Amino acid sequence: MPQNLFKHQLDNGMILIAEPMPNLKSASICLNVPAGTMHEPQGLQGLASICCDMIQRGAGEYDSHDIINQLDCLGVERDDGVSTYHVSFHASMIAEVLPDVLDIYSKIVREPHLPDDELEHSKAGALQELRGLEDELAQRCFRDLKRIRYPGPLGRSPLGDFAGIEAIDRQHLVDYHSKFYIPQGTILSVAGAIDWPELVELVEGLFGRWGKGVEQVLPKPDVISAYKHIDYPSQQTQIALAYDGVPYGHADYYRARALVGILSDGLSSRLFTKVREENSLVYAVSASPHSLYGCGSNLCYAGTQTQKAQKCLDLVWQTILSLRDGIAQEELDCWKARMRTSLVMEQESSLGRASQMASDWFYLGRIVPLEETQIEIQNLTTESLQQYSVEHPPQNFTVVTLGEVQLELPDGISASKIE
Repeated sequence: MPQNLFKHQLDNGMILIAEPMPNLKSASICLNVPAGTMHEPQGLQGLASICCDMIQRGAGEYDSHDIINQLDCLGVERDDGVSTYHVSFHASMIAEVLPDVLDIYSKIVREPHLPDDELEHSKAGALQELRGLEDELAQRCFRDLKRIRYPGPLGRSPLGDFAGIEAIDRQHLVDYHSKFYIPQGTILSVAGAIDWPELVELVEGLFGRWGKGVEQVLPKPDVISAYKHIDYPSQQTQIALAYDGVPYGHADYYRARALVGILSDGLSSRLFTKVREENSLVYAVSASPHSLYGCGSNLCYAGTQTQKAQKCLDLVWQTILSLRDGIAQEELDCWKARMRTSLVMEQESSLGRASQMASDWFYLGRIVPLEETQIEIQNLTTESLQQYSVEHPPQNFTVVTLGEVQLELPDGISASKIE
């Protein structure tokens, strides 16, 4: 069935994109506002997440309890999150209540109360989450990996840091909201049982009077090659490794994505088979692509015992290098099957589709039809993947280890050590 994909730009710069899915009775929204961590002032790390929490503690005619009660009574399944570029709100509901839900979210992003008497509660919750990271060693390792690999604002964690959170006051929230909760750069993606003309009229009415701000220029990522060991008393060692990849939208994206998938997607992947099943070196191992605007990386993780850590790192590296020696047809066929399943599941999920369309628009400035993605995947061959792996060998490494023993980087991984 051909897809009907729609786009409308409001006069204030906000983008509305949508895909009607007439076989569904639900609708989902993904609202991305350009207020991510990259915009936090120096010394106020954590401000983006605190602001995201605080704007939901009362807005328009609603106080904090009203917002929760209204969305609960409407049967809305929802969450929110903060990333490098955006604050995102996701919500799924019965299609008939979509106007009411969009009305609430329009007030959240446009007319928050930012109640001063709620700020300490918000900060306390953020500090508690940050303390919890001390026990989540894998997350802590990856936090430091990204912070080192992307120095400056693009490497910040949404959790912030203790000093930054403690320093936040209400005026910081007011200033941050005024400067970055703006229509320019905001993307509202809607999928499900919707009528496009009615949706455009609704969104124009709710967001059309949202005053303009100054759209921010996205910084170009700088990548640092380095190795850092974090001394930590534990019988386990956490290993996080990154090397150059390609960002979403790059001409070689699907070749690079397939190689990472053959490395890590599924229980038949090379990392799982070689490192865990055949050699029993890890309790967890994975690899995944990571995109920033104009820059991509491949991220690898291994959790292992201290006495196995060096052998584990060496074998992970050897497994990554093994891609250049050839790809079996069975490996590629298995990966293609997993991707086809993923695409089918996305098409049957209004939330999955809304989220993917929002990502498409941010990185590409257009919505990618599912058929186009299917063709890209289907056209991949084992020869083209091997050629890509030979022509684009892993380089620009960032490595973080956390545990009792500092490791030696294998031959071929070059990175200066930092304290």
